[in-house]
This record gives sequence, structure tokens and C-alpha cells, in this order.
Amino acid sequence: MISLSGTYTGPMLVEHHAGYIEANRTETTPSFFDLNCKLSYDFKIWRSVSLQLNAGVQNFLNAWQKDFDQGPDRDSGYIYGPASPRCFFAGVKIGW
Repeated sequence: MISLSGTYTGPMLVEHHAGYIEANRTETTPSFFDLNCKLSYDFKIWRSVSLQLNAGVQNFLNAWQKDFDQGPDRDSGYIYGPASPRCFFAGVKIGW
């Protein structure tokens, strides 16, 4: 089985508080497209017992925020876009 999913997030207005920058301002973020893919295959082991092997990629396009604040005066609330960078995964599932 192949599973594809994605999330499009258009431009947003995000508050950016002073500290790393000189004064509070509202930023317009770029748009993001987050694409995920999962491949899986089920093997019948015995009667109604099956084994599923799966693997995939989350955030395949590696969309992420490129202007994080840095240092002790950073605005920790100035975060937008996909929650994690490109991530590979694999799994095993036994069902009956």
C-alpha cells in the first residue's frame, strides 16, 4: 500500500517580538507545502495473523522556517511552518 499526504499552508501573519530584533513587528511568512509518503506491505503469517512492514518519509520536501531568532534575547514564540524537518521512519506491526 502507498499512502501520500500533504499540507499546504499559505502566507500567515506572525507576531515577532523585540529582543533579537529591535522592535515588535508583524511578519508575513512564506507559504509551505509539507509532503509525506508511507509504503507498507502485509504478509500473512498464520491463519489470521499478519505482519506489516512499513517505511516512509515525513516532510519529504524539507520545508522549514529559515529565519529563527538566535541567542539569549530570541523570541521563543516566533515559530511557524512544519513541526519537524525531513524525517525517515520504518516500522513493524503484528495484527490478528
